[in-house]
Amino acid sequence: MQNIGAERRIQMKLDLYNNPVMRVLSKVADLMLLNLMFMISCLPIVTIGTAISSMYTITLKMVKGEEAYIFKGFLKAFKENFKVSMLAWLIMLPAGLIIIMNFNLVEYVQGSGIQTALRVMIFFVGFIYVIVFTYLFPLIARYETTLKQTFQNALLMAVSKLPYTILMIAIAIAPFFLVFVNAEMFAIAILVGLLVGFAGVAYINSMIFRHVFKSIDALAEELDSQED
Repeated sequence: MQNIGAERRIQMKLDLYNNPVMRVLSKVADLMLLNLMFMISCLPIVTIGTAISSMYTITLKMVKGEEAYIFKGFLKAFKENFKVSMLAWLIMLPAGLIIIMNFNLVEYVQGSGIQTALRVMIFFVGFIYVIVFTYLFPLIARYETTLKQTFQNALLMAVSKLPYTILMIAIAIAPFFLVFVNAEMFAIAILVGLLVGFAGVAYINSMIFRHVFKSIDALAEELDSQED
């Protein structure tokens, strides 16, 4: 009788785990915890890059169906990615500030033709910055390469997979546009952002990154097999 009771309890737990609603709720809870850890890790401005790469380490595992321990996994990734992610962030942060500053300084340039030309140039540089930023920290989370190689790979992948790149940028900035719809949407967007926003965006984009990285991994395996 005890064995039968134990088997029933195990079966009930399995049924509960396999319930689609429970799986969704479990995923949301994981993303909420991940989002909280990400925001706390961003409080020292210099660790934002490390926080992003650590978050993507977890979400890339989640979309692959791998068991990801959110708390321990995030801390482990934070430690492993700390140096290269911080260096990447300390490059990207001032670069972004310089682009914004130059865009604002164009207003003081004499001549409408020169202003237009400068705006186009700065916009192009800013676009390159954004697409590289989109891939940079997920690549750090996924691959172990030198910082220089990571920057090169980020640019090459962003350009070669441009439709996916544009889609991921749109997903990342969409929540910010919702803030300006109306007062009610502003409150909802802020609440959702604080609860699951950053991790939710990373999770959705990780689905796309998984597809992008799969083709890259297949090519790398083919090249390795040719060398052997």
